[in-house]
Amino acid sequence: MTLHNFRLICPSALLFHKGAIYEKSVQQIFPLDAIRKGVYRQSRVGTASVVFTTGVHKLLGTWKNKIDKYIVLTEFARQKFLNSSLKIGAHKITVKPNFVPDVAIGKLPRQDFLLFIGRLTEEKGIEILISLAEKSTYPIKILGDGPLRSLVEKASQRLPHIEYLGFKDKNTITALLQTTKALLFPSLWYEGMPMVILEAFSTGTPLIASNLGGPATMIKNGVHGYLFSPGNVQELSQKIAALTSDPEKYKKMHQACRQEYEEKYSPMANYEQLVSIYQLVIDTKKSNTQL
Repeated sequence: MTLHNFRLICPSALLFHKGAIYEKSVQQIFPLDAIRKGVYRQSRVGTASVVFTTGVHKLLGTWKNKIDKYIVLTEFARQKFLNSSLKIGAHKITVKPNFVPDVAIGKLPRQDFLLFIGRLTEEKGIEILISLAEKSTYPIKILGDGPLRSLVEKASQRLPHIEYLGFKDKNTITALLQTTKALLFPSLWYEGMPMVILEAFSTGTPLIASNLGGPATMIKNGVHGYLFSPGNVQELSQKIAALTSDPEKYKKMHQACRQEYEEKYSPMANYEQLVSIYQLVIDTKKSNTQL
């Protein structure tokens, strides 16, 4: 069973509610606070239904005894599930990331602009980007759409170094990833495994991301780019300065990102990981049967 979100330990599935990290349900079989707050689709009834369904199966031992192996996307997710109301043994949860097709590494030197790609929402850190732009003149290109689109459009009108590009096709996105200095990822919630990060690795593009959730276990600080404290605009600005001021270190980051893609996130690497997980489960079942 592959766990793409946190639904089994929180009805919100995202461990995020009303603009903040929400973890009150993680250790509880029947989280009443989640029901009171209606964390599932802003509905108390809907939340109660999810709580009842997952909770009953926790009591019956379904999640603990009926699944031979769980696959999660990151080590961060693995630790969350291990320390939760599921009470699953560490041997049952393994990490296997997603993958993306090889979109080709971008050449050096890179152009002097930073790139954001994603949904324009509060939890994605859009307001952090705007605050950064108000204190820095480094060019930023923003791609995407969402509820905070008007905020981005207004910022791009008053700040000449912000360029809002709206929604773009895959070829345009790839071209921008291959030429940008870095991908910005200022999320305020526990991201799973954003595909754009894997695409950045494929193109050899360093990242500057919040030290939070899945990305914090994917991006090695100082190797694939830099991590900064979530919401800390000053620290984000410092990391940008560090990344853009040292050409030799930047070149090493560029190479390290591409190497990370080839070793972990390419189709073939992913296929081999998946087959090995299935084979381990099969071999274990055979061994237990023989005993």
